[in-house]
Amino acid sequence: RAGRVMIVDTAPGVDGWALVEAVLMDADLAVVPMRSTAVDLEQLRPTLDSTGEAGVPAVVVLSQVRLTRSRSVAAEALTARGVPLLATEVPLRERIALAAGTAELVDPFGELWAEVSGIAAALTNDRKDP
Repeated sequence: RAGRVMIVDTAPGVDGWALVEAVLMDADLAVVPMRSTAVDLEQLRPTLDSTGEAGVPAVVVLSQVRLTRSRSVAAEALTARGVPLLATEVPLRERIALAAGTAELVDPFGELWAEVSGIAAALTNDRKDP
């Protein structure tokens, strides 16, 4: 089990909740991507409810971020709701969109991986300590 990574990417509100819930049964951490829109903020609730019911810590990463007011409003709303927000954000960039489905690792995914790996390692260490 140690060292395994599962990435499950589903659209919000799809009929895939059974899959999400099954994966959460074996997860140590859920990383939930969210665009900085009011609609995405509302669609986040069922996912966070599922992670909470499964006892899996969840963190949100803002994706397709533009440096606009909506970004700061979303970040403030998440913080006000007590939702853990990663420092790394995925910007809205054509290069990222074009890399989908390829093995190319484009920025900021290296930073994002490092941040998520650090959180996962801390969770693992917390479980080892009595």
